[in-house]
Amino acid sequence: MSTALVIGARNLGFSVIERLIGDGWDVAGGAVSAETLERVDSAGAFALVIDVTDQASVLAALEQTGKRFGRIDLVVNAASPYAGPFVAPFGGGPLAESEPEAFDRWATMPARGHTRS
Repeated sequence: MSTALVIGARNLGFSVIERLIGDGWDVAGGAVSAETLERVDSAGAFALVIDVTDQASVLAALEQTGKRFGRIDLVVNAASPYAGPFVAPFGGGPLAESEPEAFDRWATMPARGHTRS
């Protein structure tokens, strides 16, 4: 059976989890919020605490997923490392209410997440 790790399991990531489970995959889903992790677990996925801004956290999730399922065929990063002041719209909310710079933050922050303090 194929195995996936989905990092950022709240919105888009949760939809990916549901689709993969529906297609017969073993899935691990990671987030930092207890509420999101409960949703992941109730969907039938292996819930993991993952902070995408912390390389050790991501590595630990990869190791835990591999240990639990014996392999990892797919990793999806649907996480946004801009918790704090950037909560919407590209952290959730109507796109029409977003400022022009919001898309750039949303698109580039995952790649720059390791520098967040």
